Amino acid sequence: MNAINGFLFTPIDFANPSNFHRSPSLKFLRELKIHGPIGGTYSYSKLEEDENSAGLGTFIIRQCEKVFDTYYIDIVTKENQPETFKIHYTASNGEWVLFQKDNDKGTVFGDLRELAKSIPLEGKNDLNFFC
Repeated sequence: MNAINGFLFTPIDFANPSNFHRSPSLKFLRELKIHGPIGGTYSYSKLEEDENSAGLGTFIIRQCEKVFDTYYIDIVTKENQPETFKIHYTASNGEWVLFQKDNDKGTVFGDLRELAKSIPLEGKNDLNFFC
C-alpha cells in the first residue's frame, strides 16, 4: 500500500488481467468459450482472416451487444460462407435454444457443442471452435 496526500491505495498491475475481479458474467463467457459482445462484421472478419482455420464447421459464439442472455453463432456452413444463427440461454434450467429461422420456435439443447453440431454443413460434420 502507498499513501499520497492522505489517500491509501494498492498498486495494481493493469497489464495482468488476473489481478482483476471477474464478474460472474465474464466467468460464464470464459468457461464456455463465448466471445464477448462483438458485432457480426468483426466476427465474420475473424472467421475469414485465417484461411487454414476457417474451414467448414469453424464457428464463433458471441454475446449479443444489445440483449442479455442472447447470443449468436457465426459458423462456416459452406465454403467461405459463414451464416449467423440466434441463440438464447435460459439460466434457470441451463438450456440453449437455437433459432434457425426468424419465425422458428427454436430447438432446445443442453450444451453448445450439441447445438453447433445440429447446424447442417455442406459435406462435413466436424466442428472447429475459433476464439
